[in-house]
Order: sequence, then structure tokens, then C-alpha cells
Amino acid sequence: MLLRWYDTRILPILLGCLTPVQHAAFAAGTLRWDAVDRTGAVVTLVDDPAPPAQPEAPRFGARQLTLDDRQYALLVDASALDGLLRQLQRVIPDELKRVPQKQLTAFVSHCLELALAAGLDDLDRQTQFTVLGLYTSGRAYDQPEFKRFMAKPPESLDDFYNGIQALSDDVWNAGPPLWQSTPAATPGKPT
Repeated sequence: MLLRWYDTRILPILLGCLTPVQHAAFAAGTLRWDAVDRTGAVVTLVDDPAPPAQPEAPRFGARQLTLDDRQYALLVDASALDGLLRQLQRVIPDELKRVPQKQLTAFVSHCLELALAAGLDDLDRQTQFTVLGLYTSGRAYDQPEFKRFMAKPPESLDDFYNGIQALSDDVWNAGPPLWQSTPAATPGKPT
């Protein structure tokens, strides 16, 4: 796998999933490493006034860093949020511009967790699920009609999309859109 480790959306996750030995090898010689995270905040990833000695360089052609299945899964999961955020920005760009990035990222991350827990493992249905959440500040998720729909969500995108669109006004008007609601709305919890 080729990893864009310098991508600041991935770098904190990568550093967080490494073993201490892997972390020391990866950050060898680094005194301080700051980056801008998904929300636009500056975070310090490495701050070591006395870094350990440089590890021995791997032989030519040898892998410099090998991830186990758990580490790989953490990186794949992290990319799912980025994909969903990009897709939402294509679907409702004007609305999302009115939501602070930090709030949007936290809200969409929680929606993604709910979608995955409901068995929505594809980007298209996750997008439709999250759009409903964004249009209601997450309050649609608490509506009995929506809960019945999600008890056995349609497998096909067309059926899922049509089912979401066919939900009653009670569901679609359960709460204000996130871009009109109070800050820090949490899906499934009234603000």
C-alpha cells in the first residue's frame, strides 16, 4: 500500500496507530511536528526535545514500515470520513459552507458511525443517511417512522434513496438544518 503519510488528515491517525517502536522509527530525528487537522486546528503531533537516536536504516529494498491488519483497518476507517465529507460537499456545497468545519466534521463523523452501525457500508447510502441528518440537525434519526425504515434498510441505492425521500414531513421537519441550528448539534440528540 502506498500511504500519503504527509496528508494531515491521515498523519495523526497513522502516528496514533503505530507501536512505540514503529513510532520511534517513523519520527526519528524529529524534534517537533505540527500539522493542521481536518477541522483547521493546529495540532502538535510530535514534541520531543531529545529524540532517540536514529534507528539503523533498513537494507535497500526492505519495507520501512509494515502495518498489521488492525493498523491498516484504522487507516481505512479514517479515509471513510474523508470520502463522505467530499461527497457531501459535492451534493450540498452551499449549505455546508455555512457550517464551521470543526462542527461539520464532528457531526458527519457521528452520522457515519450511526450509518455503519445500521449496516450502511457503502458511500452512497451513507451520504443519503447523512443528508437527512444534516437537514434536521440529527433529529430525524429519533423519529419512529425513520427508525422503522432503518430497521431493515433497503440494500439498493435507488430503493434507499426513494425510501428516504418518501419519509413524511414529520421526519424531514423534525429539526432545523444544521446550518441554521445552534452550534454543536449532535445527531440523534436534540439541541
